[in-house]
Amino acid sequence: MITGDQPGRPTYPALTAPIIEDIAEVKVVASPFASQETAAIITCMESTKYIYWQDKDQWLGYLQDYPDYWTQGQSLEELESHLCDLYRDLTSGEIPGVRKLAELTLR
Repeated sequence: MITGDQPGRPTYPALTAPIIEDIAEVKVVASPFASQETAAIITCMESTKYIYWQDKDQWLGYLQDYPDYWTQGQSLEELESHLCDLYRDLTSGEIPGVRKLAELTLR
């Protein structure tokens, strides 16, 4: 049974507590000295936190800065790959009206 305390945002009862992790974005670039088949993979030092949990045979998660956008995977590695794709999509500027988490300092 899926319930939601906010419209459009499901919650899953009886799950273990979510876990926060860092995720690094991976970009693929071609070296001018390499053929197309031997593209160099460069891992950026950029990272972001994400929350994930396992529900039966699925891994679910979302980026901490973008809690309204969830994804899933059959394994933790697949979830991380989908989270990287989601991060690129949300930060590309091509999706209008992306909602993001922010912190307000009260005085």
